[in-house]
Amino acid sequence: MEGKRLLSHSEKLIVALEGSSRADALATVDALLPAVTRFAAGPELLVSCGVSILDTLASRGARIFVDLKLHDLPHSVAATIARLIRPGVFMLDVHASGGPRMLEEARKAVTVAASQAGQPRPKLLGVTVLTHLEESALREIDLGRDSSDPVGSTVLQLARLCRDAGLDGVLASPLEVRGIREEFGSDFIVVTPGIRRQALPDDDQARISSPIRAMRAGASYLLTGRPITASSDPLASAKAHMRDMEDAFLLA
Repeated sequence: MEGKRLLSHSEKLIVALEGSSRADALATVDALLPAVTRFAAGPELLVSCGVSILDTLASRGARIFVDLKLHDLPHSVAATIARLIRPGVFMLDVHASGGPRMLEEARKAVTVAASQAGQPRPKLLGVTVLTHLEESALREIDLGRDSSDPVGSTVLQLARLCRDAGLDGVLASPLEVRGIREEFGSDFIVVTPGIRRQALPDDDQARISSPIRAMRAGASYLLTGRPITASSDPLASAKAHMRDMEDAFLLA
């Protein structure tokens, strides 16, 4: 649900515009619209093209998740967020591990900047544990060491920080969605990267799942990039993802 409106399955699919080429990003958007309307713009694209790419994407009819995973001093994060509020941006994210003050300042910045710009307030999410990290990696950086499930416990701890700071939800792998739902309820947004219909060569994500399983677990949005953008027919691949999302609620 976004606001008070129930979203269609096509609106719950977010395609990541991976890479740094403005031409490639626009070609992907043009190829997928209007079947797909939501796209994620990450650091590589924004560093290469500048924030003006957001305006260009919006002019095409795209709605944009600014996936920069901001993590810095509270003032710096708030100032950056204020410059990202513009037409077409419906969601942004920060790293939950930035701590309560950074999260609270980020939330305030989204609200104030959107009001000043006369724009709808974008949703603000906290990134929990990146999908390339597994139990051994968390133990190496001394997270979750006292838990039998270091990934799950760390995700829930960071999600709790986000909820308490007033954020709208989190990014977490499909494997942690059910636990987040059980603790924080149905209104808390959960965006799930690591969506794979089939294995990818040289995949850099470890905690992955299929569209069907992610939706059944309770994901609000599915975020995926190369399985669609690197396929021989991106539009057909996107439609296959959406069929899977629908089937999640039809199959026993």
